[in-house]
Amino acid sequence: MKLTSLLILITLVQVSAEGYSQNIILNERKIAVKKVFELIHKQTGYVFFYDSKDIRNKSINSVQLNNASIDQALKECFKNLPLIYKIVDKTIIIQEMMIIPAIKNTINPIVIIGQVNDDSNKPIPGVTVKVKGSKTVVVADANGKFKITVPDKEAILIFSSIGFIPKELSVTPGIEMIVRLEADEGKLSEVVVVGYGTQKKVNLTGAIATIGSEKLESRPLVNLGDGLNGLIPNLNVNVNNGQPGTSATFNIRGYTTIGSNSSSRPLVLVDGIQRDPNLIDPNDVASVTVLKDAASSAIYGSRAAYGVILITTKTGKKGVTQISYSGSYTTSRPTIMPAYLNSQEYIKMFNDAQRTGSRTGGSVSGSPFTARDSIMADAFFRDPANNPAVYPDPGNPKLYRYVGNTDWIKVLYPGWAPQQQHNLSVSGGEGKTTYSASLGYFKQDGLEKVANQIYKRYTPSLKINSDVTSWITFNLNMSMTNTNNNQAANTIINQGGAWIPGDLRPLMPVYHPDGHYSGQGSYTNPVAVINLSGRDINSQNDFWTTGRVILKPVDHLTVTADYTWNAFSQFQKSNVIPFNEYGVDGVLLGVFPWTNPSQVNENRRNNNYNALNIYTTYENTFNKKHYFKALLGYNQEYQHYQLSNSLAKSLIDPYLPAIGTNTDTKPVVGGTETEYALVGTFFRLNYIYDKRYLLEINGRYDGTSRFPADHRYAFSPSVSAGWNITEESFMQGAKNTINELKIRASYGQLPNQQTPSDAISAGAQYPYIATQGTGTVGYLFNNQPGIVVNTPGLISTTLTWEKVQTKNIGLDYTLLNNKLSGSFDYFITDTKDMLVDGQKLPAVLGTGAPLLNQASLRTKGWEFSVGWRDRVFDNQLLYNVTLGVSDASSTITKYALNPTFNIDDHYPGEKLGNIWGYQTLGFYQTDAEAASMDNSALAGYKWLAGDVKYADLNHDGKIGYGNNTLANPGDKKIIGNSTPRYRFGFNLNLSYKDFDFAAFVQGVLKADYAPNDNVFYSFNNSEYDLPYKSTTDYWTPENPTAYFARPRFSGQGNKQTQTKYLQNAAYARIKQLTLGYSLPKQLISRLKMQKVRVYVTGANLFTITSLFKGYDPEIITTGGNYRTYPINRSVSVGLQATL
Repeated sequence: MKLTSLLILITLVQVSAEGYSQNIILNERKIAVKKVFELIHKQTGYVFFYDSKDIRNKSINSVQLNNASIDQALKECFKNLPLIYKIVDKTIIIQEMMIIPAIKNTINPIVIIGQVNDDSNKPIPGVTVKVKGSKTVVVADANGKFKITVPDKEAILIFSSIGFIPKELSVTPGIEMIVRLEADEGKLSEVVVVGYGTQKKVNLTGAIATIGSEKLESRPLVNLGDGLNGLIPNLNVNVNNGQPGTSATFNIRGYTTIGSNSSSRPLVLVDGIQRDPNLIDPNDVASVTVLKDAASSAIYGSRAAYGVILITTKTGKKGVTQISYSGSYTTSRPTIMPAYLNSQEYIKMFNDAQRTGSRTGGSVSGSPFTARDSIMADAFFRDPANNPAVYPDPGNPKLYRYVGNTDWIKVLYPGWAPQQQHNLSVSGGEGKTTYSASLGYFKQDGLEKVANQIYKRYTPSLKINSDVTSWITFNLNMSMTNTNNNQAANTIINQGGAWIPGDLRPLMPVYHPDGHYSGQGSYTNPVAVINLSGRDINSQNDFWTTGRVILKPVDHLTVTADYTWNAFSQFQKSNVIPFNEYGVDGVLLGVFPWTNPSQVNENRRNNNYNALNIYTTYENTFNKKHYFKALLGYNQEYQHYQLSNSLAKSLIDPYLPAIGTNTDTKPVVGGTETEYALVGTFFRLNYIYDKRYLLEINGRYDGTSRFPADHRYAFSPSVSAGWNITEESFMQGAKNTINELKIRASYGQLPNQQTPSDAISAGAQYPYIATQGTGTVGYLFNNQPGIVVNTPGLISTTLTWEKVQTKNIGLDYTLLNNKLSGSFDYFITDTKDMLVDGQKLPAVLGTGAPLLNQASLRTKGWEFSVGWRDRVFDNQLLYNVTLGVSDASSTITKYALNPTFNIDDHYPGEKLGNIWGYQTLGFYQTDAEAASMDNSALAGYKWLAGDVKYADLNHDGKIGYGNNTLANPGDKKIIGNSTPRYRFGFNLNLSYKDFDFAAFVQGVLKADYAPNDNVFYSFNNSEYDLPYKSTTDYWTPENPTAYFARPRFSGQGNKQTQTKYLQNAAYARIKQLTLGYSLPKQLISRLKMQKVRVYVTGANLFTITSLFKGYDPEIITTGGNYRTYPINRSVSVGLQATL
């Protein structure tokens, strides 16, 4: 058995020593070594690992021990044998003293002796010593000594041991080698970015998680959220959809507010400045740190009530100039798409629904299919090459009747869409100055091919850092993002862009026989709308610059001052072009109604932001045991918004959509201008005693313009503490096994002044001021449109901050020579005084009720992460496995605005996400059985066999919802909860020689979904809501065990939220599979290159879920539906090179 295999087994097998003696008694003669091992094991519980050939035919002549320790016993037993041992916890590794294979072609071999120690000059037993380029290997003895034969004086020795950094050294013939190996401390020595500074991870007392750039660099990413999804427990990333230009949104630890005009989004800082993470290039990111609890977030005050995401970008390093390139080409298609019915399935289901409606007094179609429709549709279905998809309507010769068979999903999403990204960077530094400059380019085509959507993003950046003197450092950070999103414009009723229409009959072809588009006013032809109407072009420029000065006037003291300025501009222009519709033989039918009249809409936005930070840090250690760090600072921010919009119709030339060339007598012009300001002072105190006891106190005093003067300021306190158990004296003997074991706890309270990211109206920025909207009416007074000034809103005189209290307890651990590591946190977050809409007031008042601080919410949850990293196969294979799981659920603890406890509103005790519905008993088997139950409260038509049968839970002889209150919900009950529970992310990384492999699986283990749309229910609201393929298994007399009820037009009785159709939205998705290869250094060094890596990546390749076909579980669990633009499944090839 090889030593590497033994060491792996040791980490997996732990033997309890309880009940065994630690004193050994032996009195034996002529005894085999194996028998001695058995005797010692029985007395002490120690387990022996060895290769049987190492002890074969070995025996001990005589051994006499009385109350000997394990170390004394082994030394006595092996004193005349060529064996060495190593004790790891309760395991003893046995190996021969030396393994020296014959060295061929060596005339004068050289014997090298030496000693291997650790950082503290203590011997390291069991170190592997190998002659580089050969098979000669020995193992250091229990005292760290080794003896090895090398071929010549040019030989190089490789020293390696689990838990230490491998080292290569040239031999020193004739001189004993003294080798010192550094401990591979891994995460223990990591420095983590925190608020206004950094800390060693081992000294953290708050709930903080961090990842490095290596998690983002190995694959192409649409935006940073795409890369972070699933990597950090309880960092919930919503990619929203796969449409180009779509921004990701973030949440930390689940639902934390239901407040009106408030937001539970975390504060996102890029290099210390609040920015949109979707507008930065993921290739520029060096690390991402998430501050989850109030203790770690309190230093940011009222903006950080729901956590903080700290993004640090890459900087230059002193040394030669490096030029790096990263590029990839990706091709994508939707992960999951709903399938439409074919023409035969559609006509059959339509006719069945028509017959049911006729029999029961339900909805019926005013234009049912004729016998000729069915015959011709069947003929085209069977032989499309020789049969027409249209024929003239006998009742209206100008119009066609459609009898084709079009798969509109294939028409709209026929194949793969391209995507490419490139990043070129230059970095380096000489003397006192370092620099880093980069330029990123990203281009993505939309999945809906006919829409011809193209999204582009450019991201230039520059960083310069200069040590002006020994005590003054200056750095400059400049970056810009330019985006351009060109897509099909929406119609007047918001059709267009990229969407899946709900009324696309498979019978309608894309084109008429004469080449004109089909549609004829009755149905929307999306290909016609996209190709014949206008475009929507959205351009953004986001420029940031930060200047920072760092002073170090005396030892241990640092003063930092930085100033940031940002200018954001946006121009969005969309136009609608009318187009004609044609009938039989090209006869003009008129203009498509939803693009008429022509119009152009322009929206402009200009924001200016500036921020000033000044803070000083003192850090020192007294008497080697008392570590002290203090931070004191000041922050001020100002944001100014300007928005304008204009809409003009009846353009002189619709194909040249200039806003000034129109004949519109009533153009619309609007605008908004508002601002907000924030000031705050903050502090942080850290004290550590002897590396064991950790204490941190944070505080911030914030003032915001968003609240009235007497409620404008709030204090955010927090305290956290930790106990680093591994630094205790009683743990010193186990430090090789338990490298870190830390318990921590925290408490903090933060106010919340965040508003939704798009809420920039005066009412949102100044909720305590009664604002009056203005506008015009559609009537002329003195030849001018009449001016309107709206009624001012009512304002609460007691309006105050929303308050968020967080309690957190956590455990961090690193075990087995830093191979096993992880953390666990349990938290309770209480959100109090949430702003909610007041009681409804009489409509005659002309305005709504004021916001009131009348609700509270409690969120409980936990998160854990565990990782294992190791090297095997002579250290050639490095593998790293991590798993993160998190959970959170929220309950309303106070809600004063629902005195009747109506279940359609919030109420105390409500678990957010609860789904109320009916218990399903199957289908009625006969018409008589259906008639025996009163279902009129659900639907007024006559119920028949094949309609859904619900349970009469309140035994009143009818099915209904009572008065829809908690006390009387009728036959409703809570049947599920839509909150995603037990989110997880699993990562596997392998590196073998020049190859690397990465796999990432992400998902949700529990979530319920109550469908109510076309994908699930046929003819959901009317005959125009097209059924999908998944609805064909419906009840008929010949199919009584079907999944779905008999079809109806708008058959709402069968479509109540119910247990039968409640869906399990849990899923696991392979988010990433990457295989990379780095060219050998010997090859690329000739080209003066440091790195050349090529890779292939698959994203969203496979999904495991029991969710109904047609739904993407990732979209469903983040609030989307079947009409949400699909997420991309993609395959990429990429190149990374460094000169």
